[in-house]
Amino acid sequence: MGELAELLAGWIRRVTPDGFALHGPRAGMGTVEVYARVPLRPLRRIAVELAAGATHGPRRELAFGPLAAFATAEGEHAGLVSVRGLDGAGRPCARTIALVAGDDWGAVVDGAADDAEHDAGVARIVRLMAEACPLRLGSPRRRRYLYRPPLGWQGLARPHAVRWLHPRFPRAPVAIYVGEADPFPPAPERSYFLEGAPVVPTEPDRPEVEIVTPRGLRGAIRSLRGEVDGTPATVLDCRLTHDGMCYPVTCVAAGGTIGDGAPTFAALVDSIVALPPRRAGEVVSDVWMG
Repeated sequence: MGELAELLAGWIRRVTPDGFALHGPRAGMGTVEVYARVPLRPLRRIAVELAAGATHGPRRELAFGPLAAFATAEGEHAGLVSVRGLDGAGRPCARTIALVAGDDWGAVVDGAADDAEHDAGVARIVRLMAEACPLRLGSPRRRRYLYRPPLGWQGLARPHAVRWLHPRFPRAPVAIYVGEADPFPPAPERSYFLEGAPVVPTEPDRPEVEIVTPRGLRGAIRSLRGEVDGTPATVLDCRLTHDGMCYPVTCVAAGGTIGDGAPTFAALVDSIVALPPRRAGEVVSDVWMG
């Protein structure tokens, strides 16, 4: 018997409109609620929304603990935060909330004990429930990944990419495109379906520069001059690979040089974190089954 099964021995599972709830077998042990499909948004915002409508756990004077980031058994990104505050009767209490993030939606696990002596046990249940959460989105697939956003640049979310505009854009017409990690290698015929117009070279290709990032991703950067939608452009194109996935990042300067965008581009590339692997042979807990 696994740790989660031991912790949930005797707990009662009830189906809810949004997922299911687990109720402790003894007074004071609390409740763990699971919201099986929620729109993605910041975890702290989710915690505030849950507290506003809660019938147990902290509801006001909320104090948030540090975010704990981890990966699930399926290799999805997840985060957990503890929240302390006062319940409806003004008594100090705590809750633990975890978010398992998919591509456009995720699952939330929210637990709170009625007695402080059970807080640690409920927090552990929430963590293990989140680790076992089966979103079943499949792998490999195109996925977002973690990196350090360029300071001061404006990010615009696009289908399958984020476009970062230079702080002085459009006077400095420089943009960095961060594409989703892709299990398929880049090919010219696919470029028309990706974010950013394809580059038509106007000069001979320059030699690629092979790189290894501080986080161990390998790839190459190439510099080229060409045209993008008929406008002369200077381009830095990076393709990193790790465990069969390609991480594409491109910097485009329309009608000029990349200038101070080059070190920003290099720092972003160095900050990329490879996607977490799926745990081989991991068994999803029966508590997630209907």
